[in-house]
Amino acid sequence: MALNSWPGLIAVILAVISFYLTTYAVIALNVGWRFGYWLVSATFGALMVLLSIFWIINPVGPRGDEPRWTPLAASSDRISQAAFGEQTFTTPSQYPSGPWQPPTGVLIEQADAFASAVATCISTDPEGLPEVEREPCAAAQELMPADEDIPVLEGAAVAVTPEVTDVRFTEEGGATVGQATVNPITRDPRIADDPEEGEALGESFRLLMIFNKGSLRLPAYGSLVVFLVYAGFHLYGLHRAEQRKLSPMTV
Repeated sequence: MALNSWPGLIAVILAVISFYLTTYAVIALNVGWRFGYWLVSATFGALMVLLSIFWIINPVGPRGDEPRWTPLAASSDRISQAAFGEQTFTTPSQYPSGPWQPPTGVLIEQADAFASAVATCISTDPEGLPEVEREPCAAAQELMPADEDIPVLEGAAVAVTPEVTDVRFTEEGGATVGQATVNPITRDPRIADDPEEGEALGESFRLLMIFNKGSLRLPAYGSLVVFLVYAGFHLYGLHRAEQRKLSPMTV
């Protein structure tokens, strides 16, 4: 639930009342309203510091942008170069040779994520994608078979699958770049002699992507900084309040 919606805002207000203000009221009735504030706030700050550390170690709390493959370009032929922000990549023209290597080690897992990103790019309406992905994904979708080229059986068009082959990765300018050949095929047994191999329904093309590491733990680090300051301030305030409370000069 987002804070920009009424249910989300009400949920946050109820949480503050339930977990903070009620605790403050109970403690303040025993130690006084001013001392109770410093005590509850210092405890709350320490708790949030611990939670922030937990969120950093285990990303189950507030999350930033997920790591993802971002499409850069699609072409039926060789991709000469591509740009992402202010960075220009020249290695795409050397695919599949040169510095491009098949996935090994940790990149084997990235190969599956890459294939999933290809399927999303091709199957999603460009208007529903992030702005930076709309142009390359629209270009990739135009390279898929046109509706009139897809066989229609029993009143319905057969399913077209973008088969991803020859996935290769390289490093350029500190960024991980991936490129693959996409083959539009159908595995419908009424058309394909071998459903596992599939039947080609169009020309293959190439799709280039860059790996965006995201900022998954950035909100957790921000929370840690904020609540370290918050807890430190209130621990100091609690210390001063306790000294005044124990001072023989206090009236």
